[in-house]
Amino acid sequence: MSESIPAEVVDQLRRFNETLAVVEDALQCALSTPFEAYTQARTKQCMERLKEIEDRASAPRLNRRAASNFVRNALWEVPQRTPSVSSYYDICANLPCWEGLFVT
Repeated sequence: MSESIPAEVVDQLRRFNETLAVVEDALQCALSTPFEAYTQARTKQCMERLKEIEDRASAPRLNRRAASNFVRNALWEVPQRTPSVSSYYDICANLPCWEGLFVT
């Protein structure tokens, strides 16, 4: 009987049989778990994803303008200036005990 079937066809049938065995193994793994458990796991994944999306919508937003103001003000340093003689004069002239001593 194998003499009447060409060798190319026998090779193709052998490869088909091997591929079919691989498909049967994969299908057996999929069918070994009950369909209800598969459906329940899939529903759970969908609900978790939905919750993530809803939580993202209610999450606090960043006010970019306020954040940039905070950063700018935090990085800003007061320039150091040396007190001048005139500033000492202005301070002392306004003290009550020194009134009349300075000519303005």
